[in-house]
Amino acid sequence: MKDDQFRLHASIEDTHWWFVARRRIISLLVKEVLPKNRKSTLLDIGCGTGANIGAFSDEHDCWGIDISIAAIELAGRRFPSVNFFVGAVSDEPSRKIIAKADCILLLDVLEHVADDFQLLSQTLREMKSGAVLIATVPADPALWSPHDIHLDHYRRYDSNSFRHLWTELGVTCQLLSYFNSRFFPLIKFVRRISVFRGSSAGRCGTDLFELPAWISKQLSRIMEGESTRLVRALHGDESQAYRQGVSLVAVLRRNDEELSIPGCPLCLSPEPT
Repeated sequence: MKDDQFRLHASIEDTHWWFVARRRIISLLVKEVLPKNRKSTLLDIGCGTGANIGAFSDEHDCWGIDISIAAIELAGRRFPSVNFFVGAVSDEPSRKIIAKADCILLLDVLEHVADDFQLLSQTLREMKSGAVLIATVPADPALWSPHDIHLDHYRRYDSNSFRHLWTELGVTCQLLSYFNSRFFPLIKFVRRISVFRGSSAGRCGTDLFELPAWISKQLSRIMEGESTRLVRALHGDESQAYRQGVSLVAVLRRNDEELSIPGCPLCLSPEPT
């Protein structure tokens, strides 16, 4: 992402319906997977301007990592109670925090990297047994539009291509579902218009634009309402998972066995004991 897009996110993510609804959905999933009545360590990889991890800072020990200096500067000013720093997953400081985290967020990050498998597998390898990773990605390649191009996306996913990333890794998938399903027809229509026009509908090359507060609140409530089915699916009722949507979400729990990942530079020699 570009610096002007980070500034756009910082200016609207506290009120824009999509940011608000996604944050509430993720918050409910985090609440379901973390131990009750205990302070946990949360890490947001690719935290951007910080609102997602900032939502947990009153109750948990929170960390945010991003490779963008501009994003981390914005995040640090907005959420001083969160520990933010510039870094990559492969850096030693990042690996240490990953190793102690109880829950890791990877929210709309994988589509921004050329080798999504490497990023996900290296993260999972460093996680402790029993820790949970919650990942979201943009869904449905048919929705590809100037919005994706300007946000520097490499791809959009379907459920099979998303699942393929962790199939051979030592994790238990507790949830795989589409979401932002209720607005799927409308967003599909908008994206088709964007493709036809050759330009996005909103600011900074994206489809993000501000609406009157009362409209944004109503849209947020509608999308947030999908959380009921997502929680049921998380607890084993796979029939509740959405089969279509603008985004995908996965909840992965790290198993006990050691991960050995072919081609991963961090796996070529054993860790010192």
